[in-house]
Amino acid sequence: MMFARYHDFMFSYIYFRNTVSRLLKKYRNPSFEDIKGYVVCFCYQRTKSFSSFLQLVQKNDYVSAHCILRMLADNVSLFRLIYLEKNADWRMLRHYLYVLDGAEKLKELWISGFGDEDEEEKAHSEEMATLCQERIDKLESLINASPLKEADNEAFNMIVKNKNWKFKDFCSARRNQYSWKEMHQMIEDKDANDFDFFNFYSQFAHGLSMSNAYYNVDSKSYSMAVDDAIFLMGRFDEYIKEYFADDKEYIMKGLEEPDVKERLRTHADLESNVMKYLKE
Repeated sequence: MMFARYHDFMFSYIYFRNTVSRLLKKYRNPSFEDIKGYVVCFCYQRTKSFSSFLQLVQKNDYVSAHCILRMLADNVSLFRLIYLEKNADWRMLRHYLYVLDGAEKLKELWISGFGDEDEEEKAHSEEMATLCQERIDKLESLINASPLKEADNEAFNMIVKNKNWKFKDFCSARRNQYSWKEMHQMIEDKDANDFDFFNFYSQFAHGLSMSNAYYNVDSKSYSMAVDDAIFLMGRFDEYIKEYFADDKEYIMKGLEEPDVKERLRTHADLESNVMKYLKE
């Protein structure tokens, strides 16, 4: 199904994919200890999510497309909060706590299935839980080596205890965490209207009744969703280039490769800044 702004979406996707692909050639270690490699792996997973969004729109799966948009908004928001944090010590603490939070939840999931599995599956689950614990031990060691522990031990202990990578301030206050809605507001277009992005897409992600109203849709019905997907790709690309500021020239060189240039031309607004760059 061809939809409004299809070419705009594809142009944005090719441009975004170039950014991530170029970095993937340079930073290939996905370990959480290699923060740049970890970040690139994170971004690569989101290129697949934007591709999935396109496929869902083309298959006229309105609800699933909107669920992916909510997930993508979460990911762009957390990327901004964690990896564009100006304070280097806060940034590393957020990063380690974010990974630790996931590792502990994954370990719990592996352990929870031990009783209902056959011996082979149980052995695999135990092995995976052990690997999770090894990751947890390493993360806790890195966290405890943070200079923030000495700066304010009470605040440090409170934040670490709660795996609170969304902390607002480095303090021991109990209510010290950004909500997802607040994080979404950080990435929103300040010049746009007051549309509640968070609430609308949450209706679909949580299966609330409003999502069932969209049962007879056509290509025009996707206009806002496609606009938001393009916006999120643009915002994400902006944040990635800010984080990898030293690699910006290297990233842009990828746009000059013949296959990338040709695909961009296929979908391009010839007056766009990128096309002007490619003509130079």
